[in-house]
Amino acid sequence: EISACLVGSEMCIRDRALTAVDETLTLERSATPRVPQVRAEMLTLRADILLRLGRTADALDAAQRGQALVEGDENTRGDTRAQALIVLASAQRRNGNKAAARTSLQSAIRVLDGLPVDRTDARARAWMEEGLLLGDRTRLQQAADALSEDPVNAAIRADLEAALASATIAG
Repeated sequence: EISACLVGSEMCIRDRALTAVDETLTLERSATPRVPQVRAEMLTLRADILLRLGRTADALDAAQRGQALVEGDENTRGDTRAQALIVLASAQRRNGNKAAARTSLQSAIRVLDGLPVDRTDARARAWMEEGLLLGDRTRLQQAADALSEDPVNAAIRADLEAALASATIAG
């Protein structure tokens, strides 16, 4: 009985995260001239949450829509472009499309290489996805090392630790 309550409360917390993202998507449509960028950021966040919930098909759809928005908007910041590509690659990998995931990751890394400031969190996430995609523990360790001193990225570090501990890391 207690375990059922805990599962129910965990689902409620997860549903609230998606509801908050959906409400933000609705509000931002008319609130800012940077609608494509903000909408892409929200769709990317939604896709990331859906991936964590195991809803790969829904995550892939949200990631593809977010990526389409940043592709069509020349004013979108590079870090938003890179994050959208990384989440899209993750959804593609989990959906079994490794070739598309590899292409998305290569594009994300090119975008990150062109940024005026280093985005260690995004680069580490790209390395993590690449390590998972290729079954490359060295790449996973490189991502973990990049984030070892960064307290802000606990969720990414937890994903990395799980991947490094896993016996089968190929996607």
